[in-house]
Amino acid sequence: MLIYVNNLLLNPEHSPDQIIQLIAKWMGRRARSFVDPLRLAEGIHELKLKDGSTVRSRTTPRENNSQAYPFLFSAQLTHPDDKTPGRRWTTEIGMSQTTTGDPIKFSLLLKTDEIGAIVNTPVQATRPTLIKQLIQFCHPAAHTPGLKVKQLTKEKKSVMRNLTKEELIKVQGGDSGMSISVKDDGDGKGCITDPFKIIFKR
Repeated sequence: MLIYVNNLLLNPEHSPDQIIQLIAKWMGRRARSFVDPLRLAEGIHELKLKDGSTVRSRTTPRENNSQAYPFLFSAQLTHPDDKTPGRRWTTEIGMSQTTTGDPIKFSLLLKTDEIGAIVNTPVQATRPTLIKQLIQFCHPAAHTPGLKVKQLTKEKKSVMRNLTKEELIKVQGGDSGMSISVKDDGDGKGCITDPFKIIFKR
């Protein structure tokens, strides 16, 4: 099940290494283990952590001990659900930079897989805390979706109350996109009574 996905355009002060350090720190906190950022940057075939998590990474080989361009990097963290046996969480990260000094394209996808047929506990929507850290420390471009929460005015709410769920899955506004969640009253009509915006943290 797809939980979260986003693309960022970042301008860190210290090249892709700064982002990789944040990724390693986030992985380590999530798994209550240490993930070496240097090893992560060089590429890890498979690293098993104490809590059952698995880390993998791939990157562009260096040339004469210098970063080769275009620079490409990918990483994956998989871990079991803390509360639901049979559910596995996977975070996939991608990063690219055309040449030194250029903005860095960053993508993140979070999903779950149910390993057992009897897993039916609802999934809690969430946004990885890594996204917040990247926004805070790596200077994202102003047009990056989701940087700011946009409040719905009374006029907008009045219009949206008459929309169906399908029409109100995603709302784009201004320079930064906005996603809103949908409240269902269970009356079978599929209409929105109280649209609202919540950003969950994991």
